[in-house]
Amino acid sequence: MLKRLALFPLTTQISVDEAERLTVASCDLADLAERHGTPLYLYDRATLDASVDAYEDALAQSYPAASGITYAGKAGLNLALARWAADRGLWLDCTGLGEMAVAAAAGVDRSQILVHGVNKSPADLATAIAQAGAIVVDNLTELARLATMRAGVDAPIPELWLRVRPGMAVDTHEFRQTGQLDSKFGMSLEEAVDAVQFARSHGLEITGIHFHQGSHFHDPEPIGPAMRAVLQMLATVRDATGWTARHLSPGGGWGVAYHEDDLPQPDVSVYVAYIAHELMQGCAEHELPLPVLHVEPGRSLVARAGVALYRVGAVKETPGRRWPLLDGGMSD
Repeated sequence: MLKRLALFPLTTQISVDEAERLTVASCDLADLAERHGTPLYLYDRATLDASVDAYEDALAQSYPAASGITYAGKAGLNLALARWAADRGLWLDCTGLGEMAVAAAAGVDRSQILVHGVNKSPADLATAIAQAGAIVVDNLTELARLATMRAGVDAPIPELWLRVRPGMAVDTHEFRQTGQLDSKFGMSLEEAVDAVQFARSHGLEITGIHFHQGSHFHDPEPIGPAMRAVLQMLATVRDATGWTARHLSPGGGWGVAYHEDDLPQPDVSVYVAYIAHELMQGCAEHELPLPVLHVEPGRSLVARAGVALYRVGAVKETPGRRWPLLDGGMSD
């Protein structure tokens, strides 16, 4: 059980009395379930903060230029988590009207909102223009739509980043790979060159480049070839147009332990140090200025901090198996 506790929030304790109660942040989980009902989803602030501290420390030690952290809201988003991200100075990655509505209700400043999405609707883009600090443009159709929409907007539109697919992916489940050539996400490197030229001719400002290789991986080395391909593309664009990216994000996706057999938890400092080294080396090789390095962790920020509480409604016995029936949904 002691080993298993490493999967739980940092403040988790088991009482030594006969009741054997489980507490998180000194809160009795059975009492919380009785008071609020189940299913009940809890996040421990101390564990959340420790996760951010680990990323901030790793960036400070590994990367000499400016850097930032964007919380990938798809890992879990509600008002409390949105406010926590804003309080910690993180950017909040939102996809779709629902997540942008949560950010707005939580009072997140637009300068901290980054909007993603592979198929943003006109409503998504209109809301992002009004609410976000940056929009990550996934494809040329979206870029053309933004150029059209810009004509009807008096105020400046948010910063635009281009999402590219470098042509390789990290070692994870094939359904979680996103950087390969046949991925639905992002533009090819050749399309990105066209996108920069299109944007410049239509008065749109591209300030950043984003790519993402996949999620829940534990070896950062496959990010190296992708980083080199993206930096080569940036050097090509620089030579052709004089444009350089002020921001660069290699996405997120660093894995976590979900079972005690997966322990110890992967160390984020190894991941961040590798990304920073590849970026600095590539920029030096191509004589590119160091951009603001953005990392976009999701589960590696919040997974350990989260606890789901359920009740057992009934128990079934079948040949060779015992089934406690919970009140959680199939998605859990």
